[in-house]
Amino acid sequence: MNKLKREWNKKPNRMSARIEKERKPNKCPNCSASPVASILYGYVGMDSVLEQKIEEGRVSLGGCCEGMGGPVWECTHCGLKIYQKLIVKKLS
Repeated sequence: MNKLKREWNKKPNRMSARIEKERKPNKCPNCSASPVASILYGYVGMDSVLEQKIEEGRVSLGGCCEGMGGPVWECTHCGLKIYQKLIVKKLS
């Protein structure tokens, strides 16, 4: 199924709160679909390897610019954006 068809078939995102995880989840916390895609930002050169990763749902294109603190992962099934939780450690 190509990326455009997946966009039309996405389930509604039932979560309204910002979802933060320390690590990339194995499955979507909203719809339990897997895999969860890593969002790739910037101007990308499309090649067969990247195209295959997009088709498999392992990579999602996020646009040319990443805003500070933007989402890092996305469910390609329901569209849920997942942010990386920042861990702040106190220096001793």
